[in-house]
Amino acid sequence: MKKILFLLVILLPCLTIANNFNSFESYDNNKKYARGSYVRYSNNLWVARHKVIGKQPEEESITWAKVKLNDIREWKSKKVYLLGQSVSYNEKTYFAKSLWPIAINSSYVNYKWVEFSHPAMGFDLPSFDPEHPDHNTIEGVDQNENGIRDDYEIKIVMSDKSIEIKELALKAGKSYQTVLSMKGVINSATQEEATNTLLALTLAELCKRQINKYSSSAIAWKKSDYFNTIDRIETNFSVQNKLASLVDEEKLESSLEQPCASL
Repeated sequence: MKKILFLLVILLPCLTIANNFNSFESYDNNKKYARGSYVRYSNNLWVARHKVIGKQPEEESITWAKVKLNDIREWKSKKVYLLGQSVSYNEKTYFAKSLWPIAINSSYVNYKWVEFSHPAMGFDLPSFDPEHPDHNTIEGVDQNENGIRDDYEIKIVMSDKSIEIKELALKAGKSYQTVLSMKGVINSATQEEATNTLLALTLAELCKRQINKYSSSAIAWKKSDYFNTIDRIETNFSVQNKLASLVDEEKLESSLEQPCASL
């Protein structure tokens, strides 16, 4: 028995446990954090660069490093990894909580690396401030300037949907945003612009219906998550009605096969 316990103690540093995003401790504004401490805050994970208390994690902070979720590369033994940088190794994902050059395959892996999972893995998750003055405008806020309103983007990438459905939902989001952004210039829209916009909307709708009809378990996104205020709903209908009067119907009807692939 003593021999077994001894072996467990020796092997313990080698063991790592993957932490799901929701299992990480939430940031507490009244708690004192040591260098290398990590928390969950604003849909992201953050690592303290030094001792800190009362300073919320934020982008480009000298106090907190945001854990990288996209463009994660395979770990390399001779590369230096800073706090918050993420790597993949043996089909697992880790982020660095220390500056020490400890190998991810060493018995001291836990002193440098934290194995984790995150629903937004592989996506460039924007920070979202519900108090932003433009949040409730028709176009809303698109902080990372990718053509998708941030609140919708976060809702999609933080969901439990598959990566494939998330990517399709984000493509659909770009077509929804195009409609909202055309409100002030709709009277000058060309036939080509009208056709391309309605084609994208139609492909998004057909793709969404196809997923819901033929998948036994997956559920597609909801368009109502994008057009989620009275102003946005009204803009959607008014802009589409105007575009419909300009569209090239022949081009529209000839491009609707395999909607998810064409979206």
